[in-house]
Amino acid sequence: MISIYQLFKIIFGLVASGFILYFLIHYTGIYITMQEDVMRVLIIQNFRKATQDVYFTGNPINFSDFGRLDFTLYFDGQAEPPVMRSEVGEMVFLTPMFFSPSDEVFIDRNHLDHGWFKFYFVEALPEFFIIFNPLDTGLWQDTDWDLMKNITALFPSTIGRTPKVRFGFCGYPDEDNLSDTWERYDFLDSPSAVLKQSHAATTFSRCNASMSWNQRLVTISQSCLPDFITQGICIQPPDIYGIGFAYINGSDSSYMYKDSLDLVAMIIGGDERDIYGISTLGENLYEYKNKIWRERVRLASMITGRRAQLIETKLPADITELNECKTLYASLKNTLYFGPEPVYDLLSQQDYYTSHNTARDLLERLAEAKSVYQDLVNKGCEYAL
Repeated sequence: MISIYQLFKIIFGLVASGFILYFLIHYTGIYITMQEDVMRVLIIQNFRKATQDVYFTGNPINFSDFGRLDFTLYFDGQAEPPVMRSEVGEMVFLTPMFFSPSDEVFIDRNHLDHGWFKFYFVEALPEFFIIFNPLDTGLWQDTDWDLMKNITALFPSTIGRTPKVRFGFCGYPDEDNLSDTWERYDFLDSPSAVLKQSHAATTFSRCNASMSWNQRLVTISQSCLPDFITQGICIQPPDIYGIGFAYINGSDSSYMYKDSLDLVAMIIGGDERDIYGISTLGENLYEYKNKIWRERVRLASMITGRRAQLIETKLPADITELNECKTLYASLKNTLYFGPEPVYDLLSQQDYYTSHNTARDLLERLAEAKSVYQDLVNKGCEYAL
């Protein structure tokens, strides 16, 4: 017969064993979670390093580390400084970047060429499809197709790379039809590219096909208004100054664009809501683009303007061959920094990307500076960037 003491030992042993087992299981779970969080931090750090490397070298790469763990990623470009937010906190990203999260992304560098300055930026995109739906006919049709060319040129070429970025159409011959898709080379760059072929007899219907998470419907029409679209973005063709308005599904606001990168930012972001449910990701990337572009171009206009002033003052006035260079440098410094309403001052105005008049004056100054710089290059006074 078992004694009370032995029974007590058995019960105590069971309780102690249960406690130890619970502790081990609980600790193991915490340890695994901590290890996963550490790995998440390292993966985001690796991604930041990858974007920096691509930005400085121009060599594109594939980044697939996000597929190793579950991630909730949100690039907050409107934060100061811009940060990548995730379940493990936030990390500063200073490289100009347009990002759409996925398990695997293709990272490449592109730029806006202002002649005297190139604004470089990085795109980190998953398998991605830009689906155009150009609705205008007659005289506006060529404008729509030129706009598609300008947008396509700012997306990466992924020939021989993965993931792919591809382009296609919707609404021809009927509203539910999605065309084949092409990479940028076959869609824009090659001598026989789709966008270079005759389109005079091609009339599109309004697209009603449903889009998946990595498809972006881009409607181009003079009729674009907030209540005109049900998915993607809708772009009104630009006016004679190169300024137009775009609308994002789910937003009642209009977004003025003055270059193709404004539109590309909205397209990459799309009409999905941000993690706060306040605005669309397309709107957030649009605001970020205009913040980072203003900072970089404004600083470059000051540096280049002062450099032009320094060179102008150092050029001897008694050498006829250099007089033309001296005049052009004076023009460049005034257009960028020292003259009335230079690029620097226009970019100092908060409404530079929301006011049509300010944006028009800015585009005129930028075009003037680009022309003057090209004259300097052509005359041997400067080197081409």
